[in-house]
Amino acid sequence: MTPSPVQPGGGRWRLRHWRLLAKFIALLVIPLVLAVALGAARVSTSVTEAGELRALQRQVELSQQVAAVAHELQHERHLVAAFIATDRASQRAPADAQVHVVDDAIATLLATDADSDELSSASAQSYRDVLSQLSGLDALRAESLAPNAVGDIAIGRYGERIGVLLRFSRLALAGTDASLVGTADAVDALADAKEQVSTQHAVLLSAGLVGDLLPFQLDLLRQSSTRFTVAITDFTEAAPSSAEQQYRATVNGTGVTDRDELLNATLNLSRAGAPELVDPGQWDAASTETADLVRDVEAGLLGQLAAQSAALSDQARNDAIRDGVIIALAVLLALLLLLLVARSVLNPLRTLRLAAFDIAERQLPAVVERMRTSGDRGADVAVMPVPVDTREDIGEVARAFDAVHTEAVRLASEQAELRANVNDIFVNLSRRSQGLVERQLQLIDQLEDGERDPEQLAALFRLDHLATRMRRNSENLLVLAGADLRHRGGQAVPVLDILRAAASEIEQYRRIVVKPPPSATVSGPVVNDLVHLIAELLDNATAYAPPDSTVSVASAVDADGTLRVEIADVGVGLEPDALAAINHRLAEPPRVDVSVSRQMGLFVVGRLAGRHDISVRLATSETIAGVIAHVQVPAALTSTGVTGGSAMTGVAGASPESALQGDPLRTGPGAADETETELFGAAIDEPDDPLFGSRTPSDSRDASTPIFEEITSAWFRDLRRVPVPMPVSARDKRGAHAADWGSAAEEGRLAANALRQPNGHADVTAAGLPKRRPRALLVPGAARATPVTSSESTAGPEGPVRNADAVRGRLSSFQRGVREGRKARHRSGGTDADPNDGDEQ
Repeated sequence: MTPSPVQPGGGRWRLRHWRLLAKFIALLVIPLVLAVALGAARVSTSVTEAGELRALQRQVELSQQVAAVAHELQHERHLVAAFIATDRASQRAPADAQVHVVDDAIATLLATDADSDELSSASAQSYRDVLSQLSGLDALRAESLAPNAVGDIAIGRYGERIGVLLRFSRLALAGTDASLVGTADAVDALADAKEQVSTQHAVLLSAGLVGDLLPFQLDLLRQSSTRFTVAITDFTEAAPSSAEQQYRATVNGTGVTDRDELLNATLNLSRAGAPELVDPGQWDAASTETADLVRDVEAGLLGQLAAQSAALSDQARNDAIRDGVIIALAVLLALLLLLLVARSVLNPLRTLRLAAFDIAERQLPAVVERMRTSGDRGADVAVMPVPVDTREDIGEVARAFDAVHTEAVRLASEQAELRANVNDIFVNLSRRSQGLVERQLQLIDQLEDGERDPEQLAALFRLDHLATRMRRNSENLLVLAGADLRHRGGQAVPVLDILRAAASEIEQYRRIVVKPPPSATVSGPVVNDLVHLIAELLDNATAYAPPDSTVSVASAVDADGTLRVEIADVGVGLEPDALAAINHRLAEPPRVDVSVSRQMGLFVVGRLAGRHDISVRLATSETIAGVIAHVQVPAALTSTGVTGGSAMTGVAGASPESALQGDPLRTGPGAADETETELFGAAIDEPDDPLFGSRTPSDSRDASTPIFEEITSAWFRDLRRVPVPMPVSARDKRGAHAADWGSAAEEGRLAANALRQPNGHADVTAAGLPKRRPRALLVPGAARATPVTSSESTAGPEGPVRNADAVRGRLSSFQRGVREGRKARHRSGGTDADPNDGDEQ
């Protein structure tokens, strides 16, 4: 019984249809992917931060260069202002020298690789402005050092360029890390304070050298002083304590104090209306010293800022590498755990799955087949457990499957025992039925022996064949049960006897026409099965052919010794599909079930053929209607007395079908020509297994034949005991008790017996072989001495027309009477019987 397949619900991409491995991957990989995504984001953030810090480092380094240029440019500014105010050659030399210093600083700045991608958009634009201002510095110098140059204008233009440089530094340091914001703001404030110191230096130095402090110059000094105070306040607020301490420790001394006093004095006196001009030399020295000290603090803070930004950049890069390594290790560890967990689950599950399929498709069917074929009655069969020894759920499922397997084997064993019991019942019933049928056949034989009424005798014949069919059905039950049929000795049996025995077991035996069989025999142990097999095929052929048709049986022996038997009918035939299905069932008989009982003959034929490697195949012919059954008996089971002859065509290996085509089937009983052998024209000497159809009664009780009148002894005549003359030798040999059994035919029989004796005076050929003499061995009176003329052959019979069935019936009754009489005489102790006499008479 094949289980109906489970129809999966939903699409194939539904989660419940996923394989377990896919579910494991989805269960573990999805969180892993999320973790990888988050880790990648973290690494990306670290990498971005490292890049920003690296860019900050580059910006701080660039700011250092720009601050250096700005400081030198501030120094150039007050020197140019001093030159313009005095217009003396002595002031030109320091200015020119400072110009070279500024140019060197600018060259150092330009030599710095400033990648615009590392700068923000505002910083990049500011840096481009710086480069633009620096490129126009030569024009400013030429204008400022010209004879008619104005000092205040030159100071203002220098201030504009220095402002661009300070603006870049402010923007470059604006995007620093949170930990560097204070230092960056302190640097920016300190740069602004230094610019105010430089501006005050240039303005007051120019006024001192000129000897006049103009009002706008005084306002400029006041504004610059206020900005310086604000810048120092911003520095104090933004700078770390260390930076503030550094500023206080650095920006002090006599120069710083003198500068503050000179500036304050100038501003205070200017408020009184009479400003006092400072000493240019003292002012220049004090301002230069103060600017340089502020520059030192600025440079130190920029160095700290650059170092801190570099440290932060390195740390961010290291953090990115560390995070990447950690995430990679986490992913590898997760994958390893995935593989371990999946392996611990999938390996037992795969083992369980393979074992389940192996048990379902191979082991369990093999056990059931072995129980079915070997006939084991509930034998204990060891069940190999599924090789899963875990204690988790899959192990429990494996143990449950082992229990199911054990139960299935137990049920199969019980079914095998039940099947064996049923087979035993079949065998027992069949044996009993066979015993009853045999007794019935013996009783029928006894009734036939004492019956003289032809009609009753014909009824007994039909009953005899019906009992024979019942015996064949009982043998079919034996075949269904797997038992052997009745055994026969090891003596080989001729093919003709096998065909006769097969025909005698069917009801429509009179419709069977047998082609002359070959001179071959079949091994004794195979005979009964082969007889039964051919009988089933003959029964099937007569059942599905028209009632007035005959079934032709042809046989031949191939050159390799294979015996071929073909049974042809003129029925309706079969469709190709049905024919293929029947041939498949013949080649591979199905298991015994209800369908087998409906096609018992087909199953029995396949089972019997399979026992002896006999090939049975049904086919159709283009020239003959109906079905042809081909039976091939292996050469190992046959033997031939005459080689090279074929009963069908006279040539060894000829096709039986060609023989059938050359000799069309008859359309009614008795229509066969002289090449066919009607099976039931004579009796046979096996009373317990009658094979011949000569038991059909005659149409008239009083009909007689000349041969019957001739050979019937006085014992069969009505109350007449007239002794029949016999030859003296015969009377001497048989004795007085055999007088009433003699007949006129005894003379011919004794003459035939005399002819059987070797004749030492027989003619021989030159090679020493005996010569055959035509008609030398014929019984006297058995053949006419002279040929029959055409007139005699057409004159018709001399006596009345005889019924062939009636003649056969009389001969059969006579034969049985003679046989029973001789048996009774032998049992009574008579010893004068002729040893050459037998049951063949």
